[in-house]
Amino acid sequence: DLAAFAASLDLLVQRHSALRTNFRSDLQDEPLQVVYRNKRGELYVEDIRKKEKAAQEQYIEEFARRDQQRGFDLAKDALMRVSILRTSDDSYHFVWSFHHIIMDGWCLSLVTNEVFGGYTALAEGKPPQLPVVTPYSRYIEWLEGQNRQEA
Repeated sequence: DLAAFAASLDLLVQRHSALRTNFRSDLQDEPLQVVYRNKRGELYVEDIRKKEKAAQEQYIEEFARRDQQRGFDLAKDALMRVSILRTSDDSYHFVWSFHHIIMDGWCLSLVTNEVFGGYTALAEGKPPQLPVVTPYSRYIEWLEGQNRQEA
């Protein structure tokens, strides 16, 4: 259910300010973190079911390579993007890309669990039951209070 997945991805982005963030260096001497109040998740969907299996695999490999080469413009791009390639009636291949400035591999499982948990609920017509989010700004405040010499 692509509509439910898109809604779940948008919910994730709305819940986590780091996913609505860009970094501008053209406004002052140092980079400025800009957190948008509202921003949608970047979702690309393509149906490749008509391709033969070998052609699908080659296409997916090339798609992933191009996605990696695309990189991220910190000032204007969504810093997380999801691409879904439909390979059969009941099979999809996900290419999930993000800039390390907004999250790392450790939190990827938390993010994917939240997206798919929300997706499952929305696909069943239920409201997602998600935990309260600790604001990213609280982490930044904690980080700034740490002794850098000791760290």
